[in-house]
Amino acid sequence: MTKTGATAEGPVASVQGAADLTGVSCWRLARDGPRRHHLEIVTYEGDLMAEISRLPGPVADLWDWQLDGSCRRENPDVFFHPEGERGPARRDRDSAAKAVCGACPVLRQCREHALRAREPYGVWGGLTEDERESVGTNMPAVATAS
Repeated sequence: MTKTGATAEGPVASVQGAADLTGVSCWRLARDGPRRHHLEIVTYEGDLMAEISRLPGPVADLWDWQLDGSCRRENPDVFFHPEGERGPARRDRDSAAKAVCGACPVLRQCREHALRAREPYGVWGGLTEDERESVGTNMPAVATAS
């Protein structure tokens, strides 16, 4: 599957500081429905996404923790804000997402992943985008599978 500037969810924004990923293939978790996901290979043409070297490789053992996440039973819209959401609506949605994360059995793994991979969007491991940013960017990179 080759994508140029778009994913199944919409256009891919260029990220400041992203590496040139022309012709690079990577794995991406794609959604089949509200509770069904699969991995797919995506080949990017051009400078379309953040540096992928921080992401774990396509080894199931590195991703299996996601199957136990409490978020899998929730609507993804709880964790990812719509464009332009601000103020009380965003705080309320973030609080609802954090409540789900607070009781999650894989909170630690999720948070570690989000910080290492520098997930740019959504609530991961009970942290919003801004909270992850303030934690710092000095997290060690995750080794990729060869």
